[in-house]
Amino acid sequence: MKNTEMTELSLNELDQISAGTAFEMMTDSRFLNSLNGSTKRMGFFDCWLNVEAKREIAAAWAKVGIQVQLDDLIFGYDNRYFLNGKQISLADAQKHAMTITGHQMNEQAWNY
Repeated sequence: MKNTEMTELSLNELDQISAGTAFEMMTDSRFLNSLNGSTKRMGFFDCWLNVEAKREIAAAWAKVGIQVQLDDLIFGYDNRYFLNGKQISLADAQKHAMTITGHQMNEQAWNY
């Protein structure tokens, strides 16, 4: 049985599971906004050092069954995407999200 109820995370817990550098967070927000409106479209400064943006993007990915992980919000490494505990590429995470929502789109449709 899966627990599908949303719970509030502490900042410490949030740092264990979500988002990447500001540029990656911006890209994720644009994709997820176009996909299903689960985030607002964010620019670099909307994401930079912004824990709320980090939380919003992590929650949006979680809605389609993807977890994102990063060790450092400020200097960050590449986002790491996980599906059922297995690390996958961003492209695979996007394909999974589009399959789950039934909304297929190419990069030109969301990255503007």
